[in-house]
Amino acid sequence: MRHPLKAALCILAGAATIGFATGCSTTDEPGSGPHSVPTHMVTASESAPLPASGSTETGHYRTIELPTGRSFMAHVPDNYDPTKPAPVVMVFHGYNSDPSTIFQDTELYEANAITLFPAGKAQAWAPAPYAQTSLDEDLAFVDAALAWANQNYNTDGRVFAAGFSNGGGFVRALACNRSLDGAATVSAANYEGVDEDCQGDPTAYLAVHGTADVVINYRGGEAHGGHYKGAEDSNAKVAEHNHCDPFPAEDKQDDVTRFTWGSCAMPTVNYKIKGGTHTWNGGVTDRSGLVPHDWATNSILDFFKVEYPGRVPSR
Repeated sequence: MRHPLKAALCILAGAATIGFATGCSTTDEPGSGPHSVPTHMVTASESAPLPASGSTETGHYRTIELPTGRSFMAHVPDNYDPTKPAPVVMVFHGYNSDPSTIFQDTELYEANAITLFPAGKAQAWAPAPYAQTSLDEDLAFVDAALAWANQNYNTDGRVFAAGFSNGGGFVRALACNRSLDGAATVSAANYEGVDEDCQGDPTAYLAVHGTADVVINYRGGEAHGGHYKGAEDSNAKVAEHNHCDPFPAEDKQDDVTRFTWGSCAMPTVNYKIKGGTHTWNGGVTDRSGLVPHDWATNSILDFFKVEYPGRVPSR
């Protein structure tokens, strides 16, 4: 995947902006892993906020304000053809972050899809203990954003959701309460309540978590007056909900171990990153070198079977 937002968006940085410039991830020291880190990643540890609308190398985006006061960024690829239905990919930021930041850090907008980057109220998502909304309120917001996409574009009915940290926890709750064609999380903050009384259908699910994450510990912990589940406990619960065999197959390559559950109603995969921190692995702010650039983004789009530059996954 290419690295589009370089010069074009830097030129626009002085225009009207959305959100704040707070990062959605921590940064690691360069050169600590086996993979080289692109030069622009070493210098771009903090993304500048974006103007309310603009262009990327693969498409264009704008900020949509709903009558409720909630908003989201919507990116449409230049190769979008109104006669050919496209999937929708939603991307949810972490706590104290915003759509602009995760838009730039993940580069998920390069998907051949209508990509939506919703803004959490007060930069948070339910049901985390610091959220200023109820889960029902955030679910209604997602419904409204999807309705906008369906009304304005020719969508094919496929809906995918990806989230980082608090946004990852919300994706888990979303999968339990809405029908998704795929869900993916990175360093998910799975606080109590994200999958309480989970009634949703089995959902194709991919989760990524680093063992050196000190913000959302791999083994779980306490934060903000609440308890969050460890990665392995969370993944086991997803596997159970997806009717998988209880013991996954393991495939270790360098610092990445892939766990794949068998006999599932829907594909269920977890990646464990040895030494990985609280970051979008391979994203613009990940300097660890533990995985290649765009690793999490490409892995997620491959899992979703959504096309992107340089790759056309089979369906």
